[in-house]
Amino acid sequence: MAKKNKTHQKSNNPQSKLTPPPIRLNHSPNQPKTTTTLSTVNQSSNSTNNQFTQPNNSTQLLTQSTRTIMVQPEQMSLTAHQQIQIYLQSKNRPSLEEKDLTAILRLSTHLRVFGLLSAVGYINQSNDQQGEVRQRTIPVWRSLLGQLINPENPPQARELMETVQNMARNNSTEYMMMWRKSLILSQYWNFWGRAYTQND
Repeated sequence: MAKKNKTHQKSNNPQSKLTPPPIRLNHSPNQPKTTTTLSTVNQSSNSTNNQFTQPNNSTQLLTQSTRTIMVQPEQMSLTAHQQIQIYLQSKNRPSLEEKDLTAILRLSTHLRVFGLLSAVGYINQSNDQQGEVRQRTIPVWRSLLGQLINPENPPQARELMETVQNMARNNSTEYMMMWRKSLILSQYWNFWGRAYTQND
């Protein structure tokens, strides 16, 4: 009778009903037995979920760089528009002439084929034969490239060439970045140049 009472007491224990039995994993005889409870499984599941819900630093940087790339074309277009406007203000004209547009298009081609250093070199070229093409080209190139190098205070022709020369000689990475920027801007110079060219 005593044994039956003990069995009856164990079955009436609420703790034995609520607590699941431990899960024993099969191990080799030489390894100690490990008991895995339900709380251990939940902790492992939570740690796995945290890996997917919390972005790491590389993901955040990628998101930031993507946002920067998305707004960059808009910024470049506005910058090019402002530079064309500054050139027009220096000439006291509301619109570009056909020769100005030709000079802008030639600058775009020259930058793509020969590079930035060659373009500023052309501005400072000493040429006894000052033809019409050169006369209509240099003012436009000097204005746009000067604003590229220093938007606040565009340098004159000689200072512009020296600045680009030093950049190419002492800091090739910065020069390549500036050249790439000029190539991107030249596309918008072409666009706004056509937009502001007067139609006869």
